[in-house]
Amino acid sequence: QGSLNISSSAFDSNNARFGGAILNRGTLIVSHSIFSNNQATGTANALGVGGASFSAGSSTISNSTFSGNSAFSGNFGPVGNSDAGGAIFSAGSSTVSNSTFSGNSATNGGAIENRDQLTLSNSILANSTSGGDCVNFGGTITFLGQNLIEDGSCDADTNGQLTGDPMLGPLQDNGGPTQTFALLTGSPAINAGNNTFLSENAFTPSVDFDGDGLTTGSLTTDQRGTGFRRVLAGTVDLGAFEVDVCQGFTFPVNVSTEADLNQAIDCYNQQTVSATYTINVTGNITLSANTTTIDNSTAGIKLAI
Repeated sequence: QGSLNISSSAFDSNNARFGGAILNRGTLIVSHSIFSNNQATGTANALGVGGASFSAGSSTISNSTFSGNSAFSGNFGPVGNSDAGGAIFSAGSSTVSNSTFSGNSATNGGAIENRDQLTLSNSILANSTSGGDCVNFGGTITFLGQNLIEDGSCDADTNGQLTGDPMLGPLQDNGGPTQTFALLTGSPAINAGNNTFLSENAFTPSVDFDGDGLTTGSLTTDQRGTGFRRVLAGTVDLGAFEVDVCQGFTFPVNVSTEADLNQAIDCYNQQTVSATYTINVTGNITLSANTTTIDNSTAGIKLAI
């Protein structure tokens, strides 16, 4: 019933009746981690609950991936009396931010079953092989910013959240210490998030993403960590992986919209070779608070617009 802070870790193929990988009754903070192939296994007379995590306390999860987790015992009853929460069973206060759930399963709530207070922000719940992506049983779910729940469960489709195929690549090494699902070209999750909820103090109450005891920070990298910025092209992607919009990008470049300008500035900000990089504005663009800030801090790297 104490506190546990987990970062840049992998939990694979663990098994228990309550929380295949983690049973939390205190305070749990998880970041930059992956939970895969964990199972909550019950018996004919005892439910399996929370394939990766059973949380009856407070939990904050960010920049993490849940894949192939399951809750199973053979109890195929209705919601409330069956195996639940293939990845997460929340019976406390849980916040899930910028995380990806794919390929999880249970009788009910393939990705998540919520029994108390659940907040979802900038996250993806998809490809559950059984039980639906999300189940809410007597609890409260708060959607902040934008999320994508593929099957529209937990009233996502009536609460302005995205639904449908998030177009994920395979679970693999995409850089960093833990495996991730990349977003494929054309994914509706690209640039679909809300930057406001990258900040710890944007939540009520404020959250602590990294376990430093403070609530004044923000998510600056994706799950992969150092070298993988959390925001590219001006707006955060949904899930744990941020697409590198600058791969194959070349200067000079012509832009005619704010979105194009944001991408060009982002790609300029990533340059490491001394030179002058040119952005040609070919139409009228109205700048806004979402316009990407130009970084002129590196000597020898100059921008001409």
